[in-house]
Amino acid sequence: MARQFQGRDAAQALRRVKAELGPEAFIVSTRPVTGGIELTAAAPGEDRDALPRPTLQTLVDEIGGLKSLITTHVLSLGDEAEWGEAALNPAQAARNYLESQEVDADVAGRLLTPLIDAPAEGFRARLEAGLAAAVKCADPLRPGQGRPRIVYLVGPTGVGKTTTVAKLAAGSALTDGRRVGLLTVDTYRVGAPEQLKVYGRIMGLPVVVAERPEDVPAALETLHRCQLILVDTAGRSPADEHGLAAMRRFIDQTPGAGVLLCLAANTRARDLAVVVERFRTLTLTGLIFTKIDESDTYGPLFTAGCRLGLPVSHLTCGQRVPEDIIPLTPERLARLVLRRYRG
Repeated sequence: MARQFQGRDAAQALRRVKAELGPEAFIVSTRPVTGGIELTAAAPGEDRDALPRPTLQTLVDEIGGLKSLITTHVLSLGDEAEWGEAALNPAQAARNYLESQEVDADVAGRLLTPLIDAPAEGFRARLEAGLAAAVKCADPLRPGQGRPRIVYLVGPTGVGKTTTVAKLAAGSALTDGRRVGLLTVDTYRVGAPEQLKVYGRIMGLPVVVAERPEDVPAALETLHRCQLILVDTAGRSPADEHGLAAMRRFIDQTPGAGVLLCLAANTRARDLAVVVERFRTLTLTGLIFTKIDESDTYGPLFTAGCRLGLPVSHLTCGQRVPEDIIPLTPERLARLVLRRYRG
């Protein structure tokens, strides 16, 4: 009977397969999981005809997964080399670097599959291009046609949503000349509406409060002359299912609105994976990476962008409004991940 084995990367999972089922065990399937990779394997004497038959789409997915698995396994051989043996090739060195940046092993394997035999000359440029191609970037604040563009910012407590709303509003109003309105539905945190009102007064922007989901339509009517309405929301723990459901009821009042998930760079990789999984129930349309200045490890953010397949629009890097925010491009994100790479 097939069994599942997990590891932080393919090499570790393979070692566990061999330890329990022997070196002749065969791999049935592979898939990424939170914190690593999962292999489904069977013992050599297992009746293969009794195993579930894959669909065509499953086979397509498995081919991609196996390519990543093979790449990760080959690159991991460099970890077991004794001191004094030949130096790692560029792909092996890149794998070690990406692992140190906490890029997910499966994501790293897929990125490095085309580069496994690439020469050292020009390798960094190829790696940077591969990283850039793996993520999307887009401007989620473009005004709508004939009606305001509404964008919610959501995320856990402490990621800097209110400050980010103010930065986005300042850039859109003061730099791009758009008519911007601010709406807060964060009446959960003491003083939150007042904080946004202070930013609004400084920038000369209207600020409206909606305490309940049913208050949202009237609040939006107050801001109907705006081209862009940014909505500040209450921070919610990923474990707070009730709070996330309450947030869903606010968002449901505005069909077609953008929903940007704010992810802080100083969040541990394991916790970040949980945040992404829980908040994706809010029908996310994009990502913002905050507190870039509070970490030097950006692999988890990059992994989140790859896994969700959602465009990343901005980086924030400090408390100053409006200075500490940067519109993002794929190339800029790739350079951020590779900022300490010396390959």
